[in-house]
Amino acid sequence: MRLPLFILCILAIHLTGCRNTTSTKYHQPKAQAPKSSVNSHKTFKAARVVETSQEGRSTGVGHGSSMAPLYSDNTVLVIHPIDYEDLEPGMIVAYRHSSGNRVVHRLIRKKGIHWISAGLNNIKQDQDLVTPRNLIGVVYASFQAKR
Repeated sequence: MRLPLFILCILAIHLTGCRNTTSTKYHQPKAQAPKSSVNSHKTFKAARVVETSQEGRSTGVGHGSSMAPLYSDNTVLVIHPIDYEDLEPGMIVAYRHSSGNRVVHRLIRKKGIHWISAGLNNIKQDQDLVTPRNLIGVVYASFQAKR
């Protein structure tokens, strides 16, 4: 006996476990920042080793929650210089904000010849654009100390 095609499809869906997901709610667990058992002195020392292994790198300690959960408050970051022309969307860059502070955020897209950036945890994009003049570099490494 030969079954109609639509019945075969229904049987295949039923047997393979497919289901209607419109009524099922899926909950994404809230991502958390990395944790570490290393104290802050050893963390900073490790970051300095990476920083000094190549000329032009700099180390800084992150503050705030704009890059959570990727980087938590007090994450030690090593910034590596990069040519402005080599930037791509999605890169995590450090740049000098118009206030003079260093900012580490993700590149979103180009606006003319400059870049729009935003923190991973921010709803709005940064008001300052990333330019060849204010670019410091890309995040090369990050080190999380025990809290």
